[in-house]
Amino acid sequence: MTAAEIAKHHAFELEIKPLGLSTSITALKTRRSPTFGGHIVVVVQLRIERMMEINKLSGALLDFWVARSEGDTAEILTDEKGDFCVREHRLESGSVTRGPFEPSSNWMDGGGIIQREGIGIAKLFQSVDGAIEYGKEWAALALDDEIVMEGPDPLTAAMRVFVASKFGESVPDEVK
Repeated sequence: MTAAEIAKHHAFELEIKPLGLSTSITALKTRRSPTFGGHIVVVVQLRIERMMEINKLSGALLDFWVARSEGDTAEILTDEKGDFCVREHRLESGSVTRGPFEPSSNWMDGGGIIQREGIGIAKLFQSVDGAIEYGKEWAALALDDEIVMEGPDPLTAAMRVFVASKFGESVPDEVK
C-alpha cells in the first residue's frame, strides 16, 4: 500500500487537549525496512503546535486574533501602558492602513464586526427563588455557526465568538 493510499483511507488528526497541543500529519511515506525483515514501514512526519483556547483569550491577544480573522496582519507591541495590538488593514481602495486595533475594548473597532457578523449579545442571569439576578458575565452568539462564548463584557464575548467562527475552539500559540 502506498503512502497516498494510506492517507486516502485513514484520517490522521490528533488533539491532545490537556497539554493544549494539536498535531497533524504533514508527510506520510512508506518504505521497505531491512530492520523489520523487509516489511513495509509507514514513516509519519508530525507537525506539533501549542494551542490557545479562544474562550480564554482577552486584551491584545484577542485583538490580534480578531485582526487575523479579518484577514489582516497584526502584531502585539508593548509600551508603558502594557500590550496592545497593531494591525495592517487593506482598504477597498487598495491602500494599507496601520494602527492600533482594540475590538475587544473599543466599540469603534468591535461594533462594526458585531453588526456585520450578526452576533447577538446578552447579559447572563440566573433565577433565584423566582427573582432574576444578573451575573458579571456576558454571552455572545454567532447564529450562523451556533457558537456561544462568554466574557466579562459584551465586546470580549462577541470577539471570542467572531474568532471561534473563523478558527474553531482554539488558535495556534504563534504570537511572539
